[in-house]
Parts: sequence; C-alpha cells; structure tokens
Amino acid sequence: MEQLDEINHKVWADNAGDFAADGWLDPAEPAALAYVASEVRGGRVLDLGVGAGRTTALLRLLTDDYLGLDYSQAMVDIARQRHPESEICLGDVRDLHDQASDSVALAVFSNNGLDSLSHPDRQRGLSEIGRVLRPGGLLVMSVLNKEGPLYRCVPGGVPATPWHSHLVQGHVQALQPSDDSPVAQGPEGFASAVRNWRALSKMSEDHADWGISPLPAYDFGLLAHFSTLGAAVDELAGHKLHVERAWACTSAQPLAHDCRSCDSWYFYFAARWAE
Repeated sequence: MEQLDEINHKVWADNAGDFAADGWLDPAEPAALAYVASEVRGGRVLDLGVGAGRTTALLRLLTDDYLGLDYSQAMVDIARQRHPESEICLGDVRDLHDQASDSVALAVFSNNGLDSLSHPDRQRGLSEIGRVLRPGGLLVMSVLNKEGPLYRCVPGGVPATPWHSHLVQGHVQALQPSDDSPVAQGPEGFASAVRNWRALSKMSEDHADWGISPLPAYDFGLLAHFSTLGAAVDELAGHKLHVERAWACTSAQPLAHDCRSCDSWYFYFAARWAE
C-alpha cells in the first residue's frame, strides 16, 4: 500500500519535533533491552526508526558501535542536533544495502515503528534485518496488538494509558484522553479526528491474524499494521527470527513462553536470528 506509506511518512515529518524526548516508553522496554544487554555489549547496534533520537542515549550505554537510521529527514535532522556524537543517517529498513550482511549484534525497532509499513513492506524489512544480523544476533522490537484496545478504536473511545509515563509527547500524548491531547481538544479537534478516521477507515484491512486500521495518534491521522501475538511470533519465525521472550507493554515480567494471545496495547519481542 503505497498510500499508507505516504500518509504515515508525512505525519512523522510534520510532527518530528514532538519526538525530541528521552527515556523509556513503557515498563516493558527496559526489560526487553536488559534481557539482551550482556550478550550484545560492545557489538554493532542498529537503531531502526530512530526518530528524533529518544533511544540513542539508551543504546549508546551498550556500545560505541552505534548507527541510528530513520526514513524521515526531518527526524534525522533533529536526532543529529540532539546527539552530535552519534552516527545517525537517513535510511529505510526495507533496503539496508549500505549495511554488511552478518554484521549487527543487535537491531532495535522501537515505538511500533515497523507497524507504519504495509504488510508486504514489513516482510521486506524483516528480511533485511535478518540479513544484517550476525549469526545468533538479536532483534528487539514492539508490535501493535490486534487483540488490544487500539485496534479499530474510534474517536471518543481512546483508552487511557495503562501505565504511568513522563513521556507525554508524540503519539503517547495523542493517545491520552486528557484535556490537552490532540484527540480531546474540544469540538474542533474531535471533528478533525472524525474526518481522519472516516477517511483512513476506508483503507482498513482485516486478515484474521493481522489487520490495517487507523491509529488514534495525531487525530487518527496514522494508518497502522496490527498483529496478534501468535501471528507476530510466526511472522518473525518465517524470517528465521525466533522469539525467545515476549512482554506485554504494561509489565516488565515476560509472558509465558507458550503465550499466543494478550490484550495489551502492544507487545515486545526479543528474537534471535538463526538458520
């Protein structure tokens, strides 16, 4: 869906400044990175969808061999200003031709970044991630949950964040049903959300285990990919990325190894590349 790519890319570019934040996004993110930290320390780290550099300082704690990539020049420009000591470049997970095969110890794709791509483009991205990971290399990523409350959410029905976070910028703020959130800024803001939701809902897809649906962020201005937990595990396995741990975004405690379903907003994976 080229149109999906155009819609989301424009939203990221227009709102890049909102993502100039620091810190952990939710309770599960530090747990997922702690799980892989000792194994990848000092190795090559590829920070995909780096945005405005929220994760740069966090991942630089693991290594000096760091590269942040984002397909939005606006995001890259801000990230470079905020982290001039780090290598941050324009790049796209669907085509990592500048990155050598078998060279990366850890790839990170935070903030459900891969979900801004269409289903076929996700497969291209995961294939490229697998190519650049060294044997036994690790991927940490988050995925929007098709069985969670954000899938097919409607204006006026945005759920409250089920965890406390000081990060109130960007999409997190937009998802909060508070007085100052973009979704709840009175009749004008609500009307904008309804217009966007109606337009993007026409592009929705439902394929049982995965779907495409408007995301409440930026007045329902984003179109996102959602997966069930089980489908996401299988999707990664299809690219030789085998899930070792999974977390609901609301908790630092990992899910059971055989868990195939959960009701959190999104979930995290730590997956290992292996033949």
